[in-house]
Amino acid sequence: MEILQSKIQEINRLHGLAFETATNAMEYARQAGLLLMEVKKELKHGEFLSWVDINLNVSVRQAQRYMDVAKGKAIPIRALTGKYDTMSHLEKHRFVPEKGTISMLIIEDKNGSPDTDCLVESCKQHPNFFFVTVYISSDDETCVPRYTPRPIEAEAVHDCLNFFGKDDKSIYKGKWKVRNGGVMEAGESLWGASDKPPGSVTPKLSPRRLIFADGYSPEMVDDKILIDLAKTKIDGVSLICEHLL
Repeated sequence: MEILQSKIQEINRLHGLAFETATNAMEYARQAGLLLMEVKKELKHGEFLSWVDINLNVSVRQAQRYMDVAKGKAIPIRALTGKYDTMSHLEKHRFVPEKGTISMLIIEDKNGSPDTDCLVESCKQHPNFFFVTVYISSDDETCVPRYTPRPIEAEAVHDCLNFFGKDDKSIYKGKWKVRNGGVMEAGESLWGASDKPPGSVTPKLSPRRLIFADGYSPEMVDDKILIDLAKTKIDGVSLICEHLL
């Protein structure tokens, strides 16, 4: 769907004003949030995040804050300024699932039929935490899932998809099918709950962002991720493998 260029320019302008003028930040943020909500209604379900990423100078998290302000939610002024969101530039081109949703990355199998390649499922008990499952095809054409046994933060989903073998191009450009919902186990959306699903799920806090030295990437050995911590910048987390797997 074609979104008017005037709306894109106005959201970007209000975003800039919110950052420049702390006194009027809340009002500018509210106006930007109202426009964002209008755009979201015009787009098809699941298209909003990629639209923000392509068209705006606003991170997905910041856009959500603006919409929260427009809905009358209490948002601290510092959350509307650049100093508060130190990760905004890094997060602009990251896949961050929306709270309380289930996202499926759809690909074509060898017969040209649609198939699910990745699954990001909101946790029923903690809607802003997600189970991540990536289906890996082996040489004998069997499908082996890699998944997080406990849900992780929305901001960590992109890193987890990377570690499970999905490159940024497939994440950004892939066809994501999104619907509302939540589960108690990884993969439940496709295969259903197990005979004895857990009665409760405790989230596993994961690193928000991993930054590797130029030319360095982690290795996957025997389904475990090996990381050289000396070549990795981590925001307050040291046990990367344990936290992601």
